[in-house]
Amino acid sequence: MPIAEVRCFVSSNALPSPMPATVAGEPIDVVIGPNGELKVNPLSQPKIPPGATWVPVRIVDRHPQWQAFRNQVLAYAAVRAGKAVYAPLMHPDLQDIPCWFGHDRLDAVIAHLAPGGRTVLDLGAHWGYACERLERAGWQCTAVESDAGAFRFMTMLRRAQRLSYSAVLTDVFDYVQKHPQADTVLALALFHHFLKTRGGCEALDKLLSQLQTNEIFLMTHDPHEPQMVDAYYNPEPEAFAELVSTNSGLSRYEQIGVFGGRPLFRIS
Repeated sequence: MPIAEVRCFVSSNALPSPMPATVAGEPIDVVIGPNGELKVNPLSQPKIPPGATWVPVRIVDRHPQWQAFRNQVLAYAAVRAGKAVYAPLMHPDLQDIPCWFGHDRLDAVIAHLAPGGRTVLDLGAHWGYACERLERAGWQCTAVESDAGAFRFMTMLRRAQRLSYSAVLTDVFDYVQKHPQADTVLALALFHHFLKTRGGCEALDKLLSQLQTNEIFLMTHDPHEPQMVDAYYNPEPEAFAELVSTNSGLSRYEQIGVFGGRPLFRIS
């Protein structure tokens, strides 16, 4: 009996959604190596149709090292709200794990990216999902994460999928001070954490003034969330977008969607 049957991402430049409801052809038997690599049984002689974006695979075995990592991901999800991780997991052997945000949030970002851009700076990248998506779409990405636990998961997922985006474990303020330039900046449900104290607000103002970018994608918070009750500054979403626009020297902002009750703005 196979451990799992999933659809595997094949094409290096296609986006992962929408995923087709069905995939033609017989599943390819694979085992998962110690670092998450998929190894095809050489005797199976798999046939992948030319131009295929997705192919079905059957996971028939997992290396103990990878199984231990998968167990850590499951344990992480088990104690979170909804028994879910934050964002979709793209590795074929992890796609069955529920997530808070689906692909639609990044779909909206990708649909509104300015043409001609090449570099993306993802501030508070968590496990690196946005950089995974955007690298596959041809962007040069840098993921900045200050939490060592989240960074460890990101590093393993990056290696497992043979991705090349830069992953940096550091404070976002320190990083931007040294490396302020990127065509696109992602701040997805991050900046509101700095509004909770006066010092955080001042640090955010400085960060925004240092950024050299053409556009910022800002996911704001719900000002009625319990975590923001005693915040030093707790603006409504549009006022927050205007603040980020003004302090970053960008002149326009537009709301491009609402995900999980949180508005998403493009500031340019």
